[in-house]
Amino acid sequence: MDMKIGNMNILFNPKSVAVIGASEKEAKLGFHVMKSLTKGDFPGKIIPINPGSKEIMGLKTFPSITELPYDIDLAIVVLPAKMVPAIFEECLAKGVKGIVLITAGFKEIDDPIGSNLHDQLAKIVNRPNVPVIGPNTFGMINLHANLNASFTPEFSLLRKGSIGLASQSGGECAICSLLWP
Repeated sequence: MDMKIGNMNILFNPKSVAVIGASEKEAKLGFHVMKSLTKGDFPGKIIPINPGSKEIMGLKTFPSITELPYDIDLAIVVLPAKMVPAIFEECLAKGVKGIVLITAGFKEIDDPIGSNLHDQLAKIVNRPNVPVIGPNTFGMINLHANLNASFTPEFSLLRKGSIGLASQSGGECAICSLLWP
């Protein structure tokens, strides 16, 4: 996507994070993202978004980001690709300041439907000055802020230090987590 950079600080130091597609089911990425945030002791507000749940991991769940009574700095999206353009519109209408899109199924799959969805997202995110990481991303981590916005809870066990890791591939980065002491 050809995006404006926006405020990258909001991605790495949010005070509130909404997980759109949060889940209590271990087979879902939304479960692992929630576990990553809670296991990492994120000090800000964690808000699960799932219309089918009242509570996830002991946290009050909201059916939609538009129904939140407060502002959100960062939204992490883990929903099927076909739902993402509408979710992005909701995020922008709510004033979300940054988005991590873990969902796959866009141009990387070399499919006309995925390419169309990718183009829709590009038009949506190019309007405002909102930074986006993704799609098809591992997520991101800032150990100094106790932020594990990924689908790998084990990264919350890493010690804070002076080394960073950037990975284009979520699969490769998840393998790194298994090999990292």
